[in-house]
Amino acid sequence: MNNSLFVIRASVPAEEQAALSLAALRVADCLAAAGADACRLDCAFADIDAPPDVPGGRELFIASLLPEVERFAEPWNETETRLRARMGEAARSHEFLYLLTVFRSVHEGDDPALAAARRIRIRRLNLLAADVSRETGALVIDVDRALADVGARVLATDYRLSGVFAAEAVARCVAGALLTTAFDDHVAAGAIEAARAHLASLPPPWPNEASARAPAAGLNTLSMRVGGFAQTVQTFGESENQAALYLRALASGKISPWDALGRFRTAVERRGLRNCAALAWNGAAHLAARSMGRGRRGRA
Repeated sequence: MNNSLFVIRASVPAEEQAALSLAALRVADCLAAAGADACRLDCAFADIDAPPDVPGGRELFIASLLPEVERFAEPWNETETRLRARMGEAARSHEFLYLLTVFRSVHEGDDPALAAARRIRIRRLNLLAADVSRETGALVIDVDRALADVGARVLATDYRLSGVFAAEAVARCVAGALLTTAFDDHVAAGAIEAARAHLASLPPPWPNEASARAPAAGLNTLSMRVGGFAQTVQTFGESENQAALYLRALASGKISPWDALGRFRTAVERRGLRNCAALAWNGAAHLAARSMGRGRRGRA
């Protein structure tokens, strides 16, 4: 292994700059923990059109799609054409080009129509990143999936990635991608695996799994009313069993239609409308099958 300089150059907005700087620290710490401390890392910010500029080192260029979320004035077909051209040129100019997806969590706020438009644009941008990757060889760092695995409520953030928890989550996602793809020519395979294991072993600063599942946290919970009492129950993930639980509670009046609609909207944000519709259909079928089974047992 040679003494090597790696520079993370990033074309990212201010919201993501702290996360990228932190990612460089995480990578350096993990490599040092694995005994690969001859690699030196730095982080700088530049426009995506800037030419490579890392004398004596290797550049890892990272581009964000987050600034494109708010550009509603530009028709999508023009946005797509412009981004394909820019990303294609960047892929030809930079040895390593990484594209960051956008976290699909959008709060309704005061304008549900604007929130819906943002979600559509974010989905299109993330799909475009995958297309550009296939066409150019650029690598996608799936921030959306990584943060969705933790949850917007736990991270106390949305697509804008505000807050220290979001910065740390993005940093670890980026660090993991870089450790997997960028150091093969300079670091022994065993050291890379050790560095990745060290990254995975770091305790998260956000609430742990037990506290995240606590009813008070509001994650995967369902508030149900029985008589004059309100009860909060845990549902543990989105499945046909959970969908059946929602439908049964809605039919019996234990939850209001507004509560059910709010849950459905949250699920659509995370999984997409098609998956959620299929989940609701399967839940209804599951509930019907269980009801028929109870009916047969009663007649027997």
